[in-house]
Amino acid sequence: MHHNHLTGTISSAISQMHRLFILDLSYNQISGTIPWTIGALTQLCTLRLSANNLVGSIPSTIGSLVSLMHLNLSDNQLAGNIPTSLLNLSRLEELDLSQNQLTHLSQDIWALHSRLEIMDLHGNLFEYPPLY
Repeated sequence: MHHNHLTGTISSAISQMHRLFILDLSYNQISGTIPWTIGALTQLCTLRLSANNLVGSIPSTIGSLVSLMHLNLSDNQLAGNIPTSLLNLSRLEELDLSQNQLTHLSQDIWALHSRLEIMDLHGNLFEYPPLY
């Protein structure tokens, strides 16, 4: 479903697609927030929502996607924190949250770095503590 000029929002009813392995809605014009019900897609291996108009925060329920290997939410307008629930994603190999408006990067998130093949966080608004 990527590159199809889709518009609208992601329905919370997406949680009913229990057997879904890949959800790629990237490069569309989807707006609104990522529904918290997305955490019900426990069979999901790939979640790509990049290059849309998504706003709000990354739902902590994404940490329930225990089969997830590829997470790409880049090129949106997501704001706030990177949820520490992502630490639950033991199979995660790729994390791309670049080009958003994320502002807080917990020290715990760096624990992901050692087990990822790709981690891209550039182009955000992270607030770093002062260097002394």
